[in-house]
Amino acid sequence: MGGTAQLLRSETLVGEGDIVQLFNAARDEEYAEIVDRGNDFLDEVERETKAEKFTYAELEEIDEDLSKLKGWLAKVRARDTLDAAGYGPAVDALARCEAVFEEFTSRVYDANPDH
Repeated sequence: MGGTAQLLRSETLVGEGDIVQLFNAARDEEYAEIVDRGNDFLDEVERETKAEKFTYAELEEIDEDLSKLKGWLAKVRARDTLDAAGYGPAVDALARCEAVFEEFTSRVYDANPDH
């Protein structure tokens, strides 16, 4: 395997603030979508709780959904080199999701004491 690499350095003469704003706006859109999907996650767990669907299969499905949200947040954060403002709300949204997941997990174990 071969290849070459080049490292370039640039300096912005005019419009640096505009560029930062564009980058942050793109990340903020992604963070906002994570918040929206987090709300969808919370709605789903609420529906399953109301239906008393406290099964291990449902728990696994919800766990996978939460893992996807966490992975998505990590990927966006890795691209967020300029610290967009949407990061905090996305972290808060996932914290709510984790808390609800923990509560649902407890309910599953309570409903299935033999496992």
